[in-house]
Amino acid sequence: MKPAALFALFIMICLFLSGCQSAQLSDVREETPTEAPTATPLPQPTLVPDASPEDKTAFYRGAVEREDLAVSFSAESGFYTKDVSLSITAEGATDIYYTDDGSAPGPNALHYTRPVPLTVTDAELPRCAVIRAVAYYPDGTKSPVFTRTFFLNTHIKKRFSMPVFSIVAPPDELTSGPNALLVGSRALDTGKNASRTVLLQVYDKTGLEIVNQHATLRVYGGESRKWPSNPCN
Repeated sequence: MKPAALFALFIMICLFLSGCQSAQLSDVREETPTEAPTATPLPQPTLVPDASPEDKTAFYRGAVEREDLAVSFSAESGFYTKDVSLSITAEGATDIYYTDDGSAPGPNALHYTRPVPLTVTDAELPRCAVIRAVAYYPDGTKSPVFTRTFFLNTHIKKRFSMPVFSIVAPPDELTSGPNALLVGSRALDTGKNASRTVLLQVYDKTGLEIVNQHATLRVYGGESRKWPSNPCN
């Protein structure tokens, strides 16, 4: 073969190989996934420093509950023969609100600013104080509701020989108001209308809390539903 022909053949082979490499590189580039654009996070609501009580209330109404947030009390549920000065704290919280009537606290409840005094009684029946508290945080979150129940009486250590049951619920759910379960014709309701969700606490005779859980309280019976004292389960 002549030198000119060999040179032309060499050029064609080089061009062919170069084209193959370009095709392979092109294939590799097409198979490489492109990164999706990073979404810009939406700004989180924050409580303005020195916000007015009205602005705080409006802000806290939209708070999102977080199970990992906690409220602490300086005393636990149980029997007490002396007065208690109850402190309530929550690390990092902006405000703490509490109730003393069994209702669930919110931004319109009592604003915690100083220890809550709980006083004992000499009466035959002990005083029962139910304190429920919730903490609110500047990032728009809140804690679950935490409950402590205190039985206060100078002779309470000798008062009970059997377990003591405490049923915690908003008064308008059980004993007062038109929708209360244990008032008037509501005791005759059936199905879902005949039950309420409550917090059930059980204490042994020494005041040690042995049960603390949510439960469903239901009125049951036939004619007995009309009695002033309604049987429940």
